[in-house]
Amino acid sequence: MVVNKADVRRYAPRFVLTINGVDLSPQVSHAVTGLEISQQLNRNSSFSCRVQDSYDGFDFRWLGSPLFKYGNEVSIAIGYSNLLLPALEGTIQNIAPEFVSGTAPSFSFGGSDRGYTYLTTESESRTFRDTRDSDIVRQIAKDAHLQAVVDQTSRSVEERMKASGGTYLEFIRLMARQNNYQFRLSGRRLYFQRRSGNLKPVMTLTWGKDLISFRPELSTEQTVTKVIVRARDPVNKETIEGSATAGDERQRAGGARPASKVVRESQGERVRLINNQPVRSTDEANELALSELENSSENFMTGSAELIGAPELWPGACVMLAGLGKWFSGIYSIERATHRIDAQGYRTSLELKRNAL
Repeated sequence: MVVNKADVRRYAPRFVLTINGVDLSPQVSHAVTGLEISQQLNRNSSFSCRVQDSYDGFDFRWLGSPLFKYGNEVSIAIGYSNLLLPALEGTIQNIAPEFVSGTAPSFSFGGSDRGYTYLTTESESRTFRDTRDSDIVRQIAKDAHLQAVVDQTSRSVEERMKASGGTYLEFIRLMARQNNYQFRLSGRRLYFQRRSGNLKPVMTLTWGKDLISFRPELSTEQTVTKVIVRARDPVNKETIEGSATAGDERQRAGGARPASKVVRESQGERVRLINNQPVRSTDEANELALSELENSSENFMTGSAELIGAPELWPGACVMLAGLGKWFSGIYSIERATHRIDAQGYRTSLELKRNAL
């Protein structure tokens, strides 16, 4: 791999752990031999740290220590000597030691974002009336002791119910899909935002340079070219209809053709009819149809990439991939990012999506 002058700063990867508000001492930090953080859109984030233990008299030095106890709050920043970025705030939820004869034990500890327990615990049904989905998410974030970063949704819903036995994470995921929004947890914040119509890459990755590997796949299996939404107006007893067709997509990758147009040109029309969703106006029907059209193209192009560690890259951001030929070069959105720092260095793995060609 060719390394240019800009890459010199990436020779000294490091991370900083804070537990219960206190930075780890150099002695403790030296025992932490590896770190992994994984974040994904519409899912919770997780972290895992590996500790090489030693004997302190007649007992282990770190295993069983109050420092690495379940329930402790953890903050993590990752990057390089001259670039450290906040990465995750969470709670220790699991501890896994490894005992091998003849060697000092090691163990890993890990967990998930703040608010994880509240969002993923099955709970009783809850009904929200005459409100917007964005206001519902704000209330859920407040209940989970998280700060809400929310874009207001366009329509008011008469009734929205979280089913008994379901989780708030599933509930938010449903609302995100129906509004064509994306959500993620980061630190003390819950983000629930519309997909940007203008994809601006934060970084360019070139194969053979800073892009170590990339394994893409192009699939037209799920993409449709038109969506029709039909519903019955219970008041006026009339049919409400809305639609969206190839080319109506709001999110574009530069001047590329959206997946729906590619499929229509190569395979003809693929129409999806939705008649089981309550809508109250033609505008609502059109919005739902457009969201479904865009959702159908989400997995048109997917890929897994590995690169030199890049703390700037997290889900929701976009990257430009270069040197991959006519079809697979272009702008991709990051669906999942995994950051690993260990004895082998710092690597970032990305799960990428692209809805155009």
